[in-house]
Amino acid sequence: METSVSEGTHGTARSSKPSRPMTTVAGLSMNKHGLSMNSLRSQRPQQVYMALPPPPLNLNNSMPPLRKHSLDSKTSGTHSTSSSFSSSSPLACSPNNDFDQQQKVQCDWHSASQSLLFTTSSLCQAIRQCLRTSSCTDNVAFFTSLGHQLQQVHDQLESATTTTTNGSDPTILLPLMTLCISTLRDVCTQLHIRRDDLILDNKTFRHLLLAIHGTTLDLKEVCESIHRPLTTTAVTTTAPTTTRHRSHSDYHPPPQHGLYAHLKMAVSASSHLIEVLNQSRASMLAERHPGLEDKLAMLDQPIQQAITSTHQLNEHLDRAPSHTIQFWEDTNLFLKTFVSLMSLIRSLSTEDEVNWPKTVKQGCLHLTRVTAEIAKLWNNDPLFVQDGFYLGKTGDEIALSAKPASFLIPPKQ
Repeated sequence: METSVSEGTHGTARSSKPSRPMTTVAGLSMNKHGLSMNSLRSQRPQQVYMALPPPPLNLNNSMPPLRKHSLDSKTSGTHSTSSSFSSSSPLACSPNNDFDQQQKVQCDWHSASQSLLFTTSSLCQAIRQCLRTSSCTDNVAFFTSLGHQLQQVHDQLESATTTTTNGSDPTILLPLMTLCISTLRDVCTQLHIRRDDLILDNKTFRHLLLAIHGTTLDLKEVCESIHRPLTTTAVTTTAPTTTRHRSHSDYHPPPQHGLYAHLKMAVSASSHLIEVLNQSRASMLAERHPGLEDKLAMLDQPIQQAITSTHQLNEHLDRAPSHTIQFWEDTNLFLKTFVSLMSLIRSLSTEDEVNWPKTVKQGCLHLTRVTAEIAKLWNNDPLFVQDGFYLGKTGDEIALSAKPASFLIPPKQ
């Protein structure tokens, strides 16, 4: 039971009613008897405050400040501490964060396993093509052994990927992906060591080199995607206290490290794409589909421009590498020409319903990867970008936006 005071114009009436939570705001009010105080609401256990009698007149209507009891302060401190800990502590929402992190890791692992399956099957296909065209007994035994290793890890990883998709534990993927990565590295190493001893025709050998290079790029991406979710937790939970300073013994790669190697690989990939594209056009024209000849004739001029740009870039790479404006122009023209050619190939496939064979699609995919890496390496090279010589710009844009290229050697007349 709680005693309350109700104020009115004709006096003060006292009534009894069941106790209920206090909802009024703390403050002072005035009635005919003087000052009274309303109930207080706090986060402490509910307490009842009785209405106080009017103070003596000689106190000048001043109210002493209210002080909390020591036991109440301890109790309220305990409750406030526990409530603030439950609301602000990161451990309160850690189960949801752990679940979201686990789901992200599972998605990354599934994506990495799919990439490994595609990479393994592509390298297996290149090895089978070498077996079909090779007549040397040593080559047949060598390629058969490598193909058997790749097929074995491919089947194991494919079975595990299908199983984890149906709801099984995704952690079984990690050891199989590690085994697949180590097998692919071993196979690529053996092929690289014995590349000079292999007896193959030029077309098959070029296709094998492209497959090895594509496998290397795919393995780099897969390793990064696997390593990223595994180190996220460690990075967020342990912050470094001191910065690590680079020592004088650390390796500093040269600015053009890998740029010329990727340019040579792009020249080989472009020659391979033009070759398979011409073969596909010839086979399509032999079938004599109505209206197909006019659509394929649109590729004549872009293919000729691609051949010219490839020849110019190849001539520059055969000479001693030098940072000349002509080198930038040849590389820029090469990339723009093949981007335009591959865009036309895609438009013919989507808009005009031209069914390109798998070799053309794989050639475009590989050339796209190599050219993207070239643009990344070039635009990160300080010798070129300090004067604004980015790939993708035209000569007029360079002349308007860049300062004089003092480091570039002018081309010989």
